Parts: sequence; C-alpha cells; structure tokens
Amino acid sequence: MRQPSRRGVLLLLLSLVLLAAISHANALDPKKYLDVPDIRPGMKGHGQTVFQGGRVERFKVEVISVLRKVRPGHDVILIRATSPVLDKTGILAGMSGSPVFIQDKMIGAVAYTWSFAEEAVGGVTPIREMLEMGIEKPTSDGLQSRAGQPNRFRLPRTAGCAETDRAISGSPCSLQSPLGTSSVFSLQSPASHRDEFSCSLQGTGETLMTMRPVRTPVSLSGFPEFAQRRLQEQLGHLDLLFVPGGGVGSGESQEADTALVPGSAMAVELIQGDVSASAVGTVTEVAGDRVYGFGHPMFAAGRVQFPLAAAYIHGVIPSQSLSFKIGSAMKTLGQVRVDEDAGLVGVLGPPPPMVEVVVDLEWKASGLREHYEFKVLRHPWLTASLAENVGAAALLNRGEPKPSSRYSPAHRPLAQ
Repeated sequence: MRQPSRRGVLLLLLSLVLLAAISHANALDPKKYLDVPDIRPGMKGHGQTVFQGGRVERFKVEVISVLRKVRPGHDVILIRATSPVLDKTGILAGMSGSPVFIQDKMIGAVAYTWSFAEEAVGGVTPIREMLEMGIEKPTSDGLQSRAGQPNRFRLPRTAGCAETDRAISGSPCSLQSPLGTSSVFSLQSPASHRDEFSCSLQGTGETLMTMRPVRTPVSLSGFPEFAQRRLQEQLGHLDLLFVPGGGVGSGESQEADTALVPGSAMAVELIQGDVSASAVGTVTEVAGDRVYGFGHPMFAAGRVQFPLAAAYIHGVIPSQSLSFKIGSAMKTLGQVRVDEDAGLVGVLGPPPPMVEVVVDLEWKASGLREHYEFKVLRHPWLTASLAENVGAAALLNRGEPKPSSRYSPAHRPLAQ
C-alpha cells in the first residue's frame, strides 16, 4: 500500500484547520443565541420593542413553527406575540427588527406578517442570517464631486402663477450638479426589490394569503398633505408607509435614551433640514460598533451609506387595516452600511456624507422670496426622487395645486 507523502499529509492537516476555522467563525455563541435547529414549536419567550417614548418593553412570544427554505438559504420562524398593545393592533409597522428571545437567548428579529391577521402572528428572521451580513469599505457611488466633497444642488424656481395658485405641475424638474451633468427627475421608480411570498388558490389566481415584510413607517415633518400623498404614490410600493410626524420636544428628548440596545427604536434619515423624513424600525442586536436591525431589507440596495439615528416613539396608532408607530429621528449616531435580505447593518461613529439641496422660490404675483435647505441621503436613484419631492414640498407649502397652476423651473450650479 502506498504511503501518503509528507506534503500530502501537510495539505490535509491545513485543510482540516481551515475547515475548523470556518466552522468556528460561523458558530453562534450558545450563551447568547439559539439557532434554528434548536427551535421547536410551543417554545415560549419574549420580544422587545418600544411602544412609547424610548423605553424598551417586553411582549410575550410563542413559537408556532419554522418555515424552512422559504427562499434559497433563508428560513423564517413563525411566532405568535401577545401584549396589551399587540392584542389590539397586531404586528405594528415600525416593529421590524424587534428581537425575540427563547430561554433568554436571541433567536432573531420580527420581520414579516400577514395583512388583516386576527392575531399578532409574525415571521422572525433568524439571528444567524443577520449576523452573517458583512460590512465592506464604502466605494464611490458617482455622487462625489471633483473636489471630493458631496454634491450640492441649488434649485431656484420662479413660479409663473398667481400667489393663490402656487403649485407644481406634472413636468419633470431638472437639477444641475457641479459635475456638469443634468438629472431630470421623473415620477417613475425601479420595480420593488422586496420579497413577497404568496399562497394562491390553484386555478383561480386569487391571492388567499401573503406574508410580506412588516411595513416601515416614514415619519414626515414639514410636508404638506399633497406632498405626502405624492411620496406615498411614488415610493409606497417599497413597503414604506408615509405618515405625518414632527420633531421631538426638549422635554421628550431629555427623557429618551439615545443609546442603542436590542429593542431600541432606530431611524434611517432619508431627508434632513427644513423638512425631514425618517424611516422608523427597531434595533435587533448591537455587537461592538455594529448595529443590526429591521430583519428585512428597506430598499434592498446592498452596500449603502444612510444616516443612522436613535428614534423617539410618540405613540401607536391602532387601525383595522394597518397599525403603526409614529416616531421621530433624534441624534444621528452613525451610518447604515448594508441593506440586504436579512436586514440592515449600521456602524456607530461619524455620519455619512449627504447631498445638499437648496430651493429658492420667487412668487411673481407678490414678489415674495423663500429659501429652503435640505440634505438628502446618497443613493443612485433615491436621491433624485427625494430631492424632487423636497422641491415639491417647498412649492406646495402655501396650498394645494389647482389645475390652472404652473411654474417655471430654472437651475444653476453652485459657485465652486
């Protein structure tokens, strides 16, 4: 019998060491986490989320079952949640990311639910899938100016209508950036990347049941009602729910703790400035300087740089169609760097660069001039859509449009 060579033995040993290292790297800490193979129907535990202010509260949880391979490489843990609040509302928009614990070990994040469910039944993204999301060094996304500074757009507009007819028409709005390229913003957005699992009655095409990501409430401050409806029409297909919001009072901000812990309210700031928009969800886990949340994608945008903030929950709005939290962003604590199937991953530290938008308005009938400044998150197609809408919010600030309303947009690059 031929004996293996010393080189062959060394290669075999090296392979075993590498396999052991990979297995160790992928192993969950058994003292902190419970993996899917160890979860059984009937197990009971608790979840954590914020219903009011900044205080993390518990709700009871019971495992119904585990759905294996709902899509390649992904499982979903079915749970039933109960609490004085959830018994009235069901799974709330804004609960995305709420951590669930069995035997005081985290199993994952509330991420999915069913429309018009009579109980608070939800789908939990396993914690393993969330912790396996990695963070890479951010790369240029094409929104960086020649000098290495974020682009800053100025939108001076002259409204060619009577003061009582201020509004925006259906015409696209053009912006000129310091790069010398003009972007025309249309109302069309890419098709939704969000996952939706449906079970249909064979032969009829009628949808009986749909498990989909828990919707994300986006709190709007400074947007007139017409502009809010406009945003919902354009971006609502991304499972976003645009709701009126507002800032946080000094007394409320003093009461709320901005430190992020499992169950804390978190916000992704889409727009900052004279108007604001913040997507509200829940922190699942904090490991060092990394923050994991949502349990499902927000835009499924992959590698991103979005502002990450602590959030204050003003309250819960029960509804027969869709109950939701109303929240506001507080202190910016870092940036979201990953937006993937299993959720969001953020890094605590400095905020990301944003695109600055300046809107100058002049009303011909009265000679009134108005000036607005905003910051919009950087993203290949969201930036344009959001910048267009902050311009619309400025135009509509004094009333809803009439059919006879018209405006004349103009643009110029900022002085370098």
